[in-house]
Amino acid sequence: MTGKLERFNVKPIIDNLARKTFGVSLSKALSKKICIECRNSIKKFKSRRNQSLYQIDGLCDNCRRKFKLG
Repeated sequence: MTGKLERFNVKPIIDNLARKTFGVSLSKALSKKICIECRNSIKKFKSRRNQSLYQIDGLCDNCRRKFKLG
């Protein structure tokens, strides 16, 4: 992840929170291209919007629907 998150140096905080919540950091999930919740491999997204959201929340389309986030 680049841009605003790194500018404000919140990436370590987000990674730590994700690790405590989901058992894996957001950075690790993104680098492995897996969903942070279900751990399924991410192959494609329903929309470009969901692809962009994945960079923020690490959720696949199915888990995002489960949490009603998009």
